[in-house]
Amino acid sequence: MFSLLAKHSWGWQYIHLRLFAMLFRSTAAPAQWFKSMQRTLMSGVVCAGIYAPSWDANRAIIVQPYESTGRDNTKPTPVVVNMHGSGFVVPSLGTDNEFCALVAAQTPCVVFDIDYRKAPEHLFPAALQDVEDVLVYIAASPEQFDASNIFVSGFSAGGNLALSTAASLGPERIKGVVGIYAPLDKQSDTTHPRRGSSTG
Repeated sequence: MFSLLAKHSWGWQYIHLRLFAMLFRSTAAPAQWFKSMQRTLMSGVVCAGIYAPSWDANRAIIVQPYESTGRDNTKPTPVVVNMHGSGFVVPSLGTDNEFCALVAAQTPCVVFDIDYRKAPEHLFPAALQDVEDVLVYIAASPEQFDASNIFVSGFSAGGNLALSTAASLGPERIKGVVGIYAPLDKQSDTTHPRRGSSTG
């Protein structure tokens, strides 16, 4: 779906980006730590950590699946793939745990909260490739997951990734999308060149 990544050259501009990212992450860290200390999972929902394989053989993608303890395990399950907010920079996997647990508790879906790669260390479209890799992982387990019922969601930057993924793959592969305060440009022409339909 997305082309292979380019690499940053170690120039002054990249060093400035790295310093900005370090400063931005350090200011966000206390709030994330405080939220993680208050994190409790609602009754009837379990969450564990797994790794989804990446197209890059040297890495794997951290995934936190949320599922209801009352879920029917005898048939393939619909999946919601969720991407957390990050400003595309801040590592904040788990900050959407209340949303993920609520969706898992009130729907027949398993919710995959995924940790995608961040800038500036990883150039566009690294984060989108991680989303695609998780979708490939889901499709590779048809006895466990219903690949015909995949939904994507996300907050802020994660919402942008959800909308971009849904627009790129179309309704044939993504059955629904939820972008919560997602950055997008509604002024641009959003007609998809291959399908001739609006994605905005």
